[in-house]
Amino acid sequence: MNPKVPLLSLCALLLAACGSPAASSTTGPDTGGVTASSPAPADVAAANEPADDSAAGEQGAFDPAGCPVDEGYEAALGCYLDLAVGSLDLTWGDALPIDDVPYESPDLQVFDAKVNTACGKATADDGPFYCPDDATIYLQRDFMVSVGEQAGAQGPYSGVIVLAHEWGHHVQSLLGIDDVFLADQAQVFGSDNAASVRNELMADCFAGWWSAQAFISEQFPIEESDVEDALLTLAEVGDDFDAQMEGSAVDPDTFDHGTVDQRTSWLAAGFDAGTVGDDPLLACDTFTITAP
Repeated sequence: MNPKVPLLSLCALLLAACGSPAASSTTGPDTGGVTASSPAPADVAAANEPADDSAAGEQGAFDPAGCPVDEGYEAALGCYLDLAVGSLDLTWGDALPIDDVPYESPDLQVFDAKVNTACGKATADDGPFYCPDDATIYLQRDFMVSVGEQAGAQGPYSGVIVLAHEWGHHVQSLLGIDDVFLADQAQVFGSDNAASVRNELMADCFAGWWSAQAFISEQFPIEESDVEDALLTLAEVGDDFDAQMEGSAVDPDTFDHGTVDQRTSWLAAGFDAGTVGDDPLLACDTFTITAP
């Protein structure tokens, strides 16, 4: 059930500041020039590839308390992401199967300027995304480093919630929430954008649900400031906020991810559901309610 993460950790791929000084430098296949500067620190690598599920589920198994926060935001981010990968994989592996849907881990890839995927070519402007055709989460390096700083976050949990959101899309894909389903929903709700917003809000809710599950199990302990950072991050990427920053008219019909209020509300709804152990599919069902 381990995620199909490259031998070089996200910490090493994202940031040269993570881990030990590099002994060598390698470039992965067609990652838009991603260069891995150093192998994962031993403790992070161990967290990414637990010997067994029982060990991984222990309290503090993915505790970011040891991440190098004193070395700055960038250094801590890669460490947080490495540990979050293990927690996300374990938590969703325990939550599924639901309705006989088995769990499979996603692939992960970091890219810089461009990347070729089974869903087509992507550039840095596309930011992070999930491609269901190759079951891979693609993290754009500059976005991951800058999103928390732009949101005014206090720590690296901003990057973690972005990863958790994309992992939520992977879970949706496993559950059959795919392009065909969304096309049908577009007919129900009147447009592709309306269906897209509900899809994205579900992924936000899944991210919140995982955060709470990891928190209450003390598997990936977080603090109140981390939750605040997650809310700040989603506020930074709300469609209405983006429109205002661009000087454009705020037109809900053009939204494809949701407003600031919607995104933060669904993240909070997921967190509330995860805290009391509610079924994430029921708590995060954005497609059967009148308005999200």
